[in-house]
Amino acid sequence: MKSVENNWNFVPSERDMTGLIEHIIYEIEMLYISMKCFKNKELSIYNSIFIENFLIHERNLMDFFWKKTRCKKDGCSKCWIQDEDDALCLDFGFNTKKFDYKTKQKINKSLSHISYSRNNWNNIWDIKEMWEQMLIISWEFLLLLKSKRYIINWDNNYQRIKKIFINF
Repeated sequence: MKSVENNWNFVPSERDMTGLIEHIIYEIEMLYISMKCFKNKELSIYNSIFIENFLIHERNLMDFFWKKTRCKKDGCSKCWIQDEDDALCLDFGFNTKKFDYKTKQKINKSLSHISYSRNNWNNIWDIKEMWEQMLIISWEFLLLLKSKRYIINWDNNYQRIKKIFINF
């Protein structure tokens, strides 16, 4: 990977992008496994583990499919900073998608902060709806990658992907 230090115009190489595919498929797989292990009515520590795992991978994919820039405002100084090598779906020519900002904010607060706003939430997540939305977006993205020949060994990767999309 190229050095991205102080480079506001970072553009990933073909090699960077091809190597990233494995990580994207991993995020989709983890989201699927967490969703399948989650028991909606059950209140247990195991269910909490599956929910948190699901939310981590949901957030990672949301950022990938939502963000339009590698720049963001720093929380303390309110200055623009760069998430130097964050991958964006735009890198692959895939249009960003819209997600409910309040859901993303709730995910961030639930995973990263002990906050008073947690008192106002019922901690009920619509895992199935979140999964279905991400499933559609992910499939469209993977088909684009296939058409642009970014996925090397499509047949091998397709077997992994097929388990997720067909078993759902």
